[in-house]
Amino acid sequence: MLKELRIKDFAIVDSLDLSFSNDLNILTGETGAGKSIIIDAVDLSLGGKASPEHIRSGSDEAVIEALFDLPDKSPTRARLSDMGILKGDEREIVVRRLISRSGRGKIFVNGGMLNLSTLKDLMDGIVDIHGQHEHQSLLNRNRHIDLLDAYGRLEDKRVEFGKDFLRIKDLNDELSRLEKDEVERIKRVGFINFMIDEITGGGLKSGEEEELLRDKKILSSSERLARLSDSVLQELYESGDPLLTRLQAIKSSLREMKEVDPAIDDIERLWDEVIIQAKEAAMLVRGYGSRIDHDPARLEQINERLDLIGRLKKKYGSTIDEILDDLSMKRIELDELNSREEKIGKIREDIEEATRKAYDLARVLSEGRRNAAGRLEGAIEKELSSLKMERTRFIVDTVQREELDSRGIDRIEFLISPNPGEEPKPLSGVASGGELSRIMLALKSALAGVDDVPTLIFDEIDAGIGGGVAEMVGKRLYDLSKGHQVFCITHLPQIASFAQSHYYVEKVEDGGRTVTRVNRLSEKERISEIARMLGGVEITKATIKHAEELIILRKSGKTTSFPD
Repeated sequence: MLKELRIKDFAIVDSLDLSFSNDLNILTGETGAGKSIIIDAVDLSLGGKASPEHIRSGSDEAVIEALFDLPDKSPTRARLSDMGILKGDEREIVVRRLISRSGRGKIFVNGGMLNLSTLKDLMDGIVDIHGQHEHQSLLNRNRHIDLLDAYGRLEDKRVEFGKDFLRIKDLNDELSRLEKDEVERIKRVGFINFMIDEITGGGLKSGEEEELLRDKKILSSSERLARLSDSVLQELYESGDPLLTRLQAIKSSLREMKEVDPAIDDIERLWDEVIIQAKEAAMLVRGYGSRIDHDPARLEQINERLDLIGRLKKKYGSTIDEILDDLSMKRIELDELNSREEKIGKIREDIEEATRKAYDLARVLSEGRRNAAGRLEGAIEKELSSLKMERTRFIVDTVQREELDSRGIDRIEFLISPNPGEEPKPLSGVASGGELSRIMLALKSALAGVDDVPTLIFDEIDAGIGGGVAEMVGKRLYDLSKGHQVFCITHLPQIASFAQSHYYVEKVEDGGRTVTRVNRLSEKERISEIARMLGGVEITKATIKHAEELIILRKSGKTTSFPD
């Protein structure tokens, strides 16, 4: 809802500060008073194109400020929350537009600066201006299918179809990704097979490297080990004073000591064990020496094996265990890569199944749309007839396509044939501003329960009508205001008498300059303004009485008869 509008140095407005009600706001005044300037200002707050010509003569800058209260489910509110401009339960935004003669205008929303395209995108769907402005959502044929679905209560089927369509899209994206990677997959499979063959060809075993290093160390020192073992045996048996001979001599001395002192018995027994262990050690050394391998060929084999292990370690891991772990991971990856072809086949089957289901739902949705289209055509033509456009035909053009999109298989567009014999044309092809406004009023009236644009502005809606038709237009506007905030600029008392908030726009002279003033009329002032609109220059008591009766009838919910 548009709650407040402030205008400064814009066109012939020096300064205006307006507050609006949430129902039917009517603006009246003499031709040229500046009523459309207010609509132009609203248009700029929605992202309309600004020009230095908008700036009041003698000023360097024009300022437009608009305060909007956003509905709970408004996409604009959600986006502003995501942008951090609205926080928590906040729902009001202030759009501030600065227009400079230099052409470097600025746009602020709640103090944050935005560019024009972002503002225009954000404010889409907040206000519909029906007249000579671009902010008319019903002229956007992309919205027609949504409005038809809402009118036909097809939202549930639409949501169900949307889920299937999204599944098809996700599956196709996954299939494209897999197929795009197919060349790389083949290369990767070949490379992994090469690595697996290289590792398995090495025949590696856990702990093998440590064992080879031990064997290499022994073989490399075999001559020295043989020499040292011979030296030990010589010390034990063959030297000039062999160790075992000296041990036996000590045993003899201990035996003599024991004859004197039996306490030596324990020492003698321990010494016997020393001699026994020395003899056993000598036997082990002899056996070790006999097993020493002087095999250069075996040493060469070990070195070759260690070289192979070293090469594999440089490529696949710092230890044999790490290489074997890497081998296991490569086999797992190879299995996954080899199963991708099977996965592609499964995805293709899923796409076919999901597509069949989606087409079935799309056809059901299409049938529902055709039924709703007939009802909507009748409802809108009935509205048009009451607005003295009974010769106008409204057509919901429904075309089935072969390919699916996110909304089914239908292309929907609202067409108008203003006169018998004329080919139906898009809504945007209706030339007359007043005629277009009445068509939009008929559309809005028929779609009132499903149209989610909160604020509607009708300019030039009274062009070419009068009498009872004007009264019907006023009644339609009043009915619309029960679910929307409605603005209407009018010259007809039949329409103005339905106002719940009535604003009078006039041009006055202030300090030698012409400026526009806007006043919200009291009940008494409303009667005078309706009388002016009824009677022209000379307002009689009868005219005043007629105006009073007209307003009283509106308050009571009754209508009166005006000649067409």
